Amino acid sequence: MALDPVSVLQNAVFVAVAVGIYGWVVAFFWSPFLLSSRIRMLLDVLPPRNWQWNYPLWMPLPGATWGFIWGATLAISSDLQPPEATIGAAAFDGLVAATGFSLPFWPAVLLVGLPARGYDWYPDNERLRTALLVIGGTIWYLLFIVVPMYYLSLLAGIGGAMTGG
Repeated sequence: MALDPVSVLQNAVFVAVAVGIYGWVVAFFWSPFLLSSRIRMLLDVLPPRNWQWNYPLWMPLPGATWGFIWGATLAISSDLQPPEATIGAAAFDGLVAATGFSLPFWPAVLLVGLPARGYDWYPDNERLRTALLVIGGTIWYLLFIVVPMYYLSLLAGIGGAMTGG
């Protein structure tokens, strides 16, 4: 099969929007992390510099990014798979690619990228605790995306490759 870049982009954007909207649901389950003053400090340094506004504003972004990568990988993998392959194999490729990208990406952005751009949001003497908080928060956020997506794939009948079938 031929790779169709327009189809890949359309699929990626559609899934990014859908999972980004779902990011607001994830934000509800992620809200215990707001008990940490460091997380509130992070949300205070981002524009518009108010954690109460930034929480609902920025929380869909990790989900949208994950969804974009999952959607693009699904479309690419579907186009490149042999005709007898199931869509489940492509869905699994998307799960692996999106999660494999997101796990190191978000901690790197928050712990290295933002401070390098002048958004200092945690004290130097709290680096280890902050890193553990960010990594734990990333894993917790992704669990609420990856697990439902896995089960939705199975329910939709596209998860044969993920169950060994």
